[in-house]
Amino acid sequence: MNEICNILRIYKLSQLKAVTESEVIPKSGEKPLTVYPDHLDLELSPDQQDGGLLYKIEQTIPVSKLPEDEAVLFPIPTPSIIEGENTTGEKVIIGTPECLASVYIIPHLQKDQLSVTCLMQKSPF
Repeated sequence: MNEICNILRIYKLSQLKAVTESEVIPKSGEKPLTVYPDHLDLELSPDQQDGGLLYKIEQTIPVSKLPEDEAVLFPIPTPSIIEGENTTGEKVIIGTPECLASVYIIPHLQKDQLSVTCLMQKSPF
């Protein structure tokens, strides 16, 4: 497991200008959806595919309740890039332009659920 700080910024593919290994660059004026998990340990599992070894994240994460107008931005699996930081302050980027994360939000009464699925060629940690 890999611990991430309690702020995640989610960008839809259409909001992005560029993505590097250590930086997400949004288009001018684009703001990410910011979510706040209570505690986040990302589970990364190796997945052997025909194209080689990939790293798989498939997780549902409880997050603070979002305003309705924000929760509806991701009603179905949406190609996205997620940006966060590990506990040492280094940026962690989940998804790449070639292997985007699939993100959607499941509304609940007390907390919403952020569903993340991603296959990456390189570990984000």
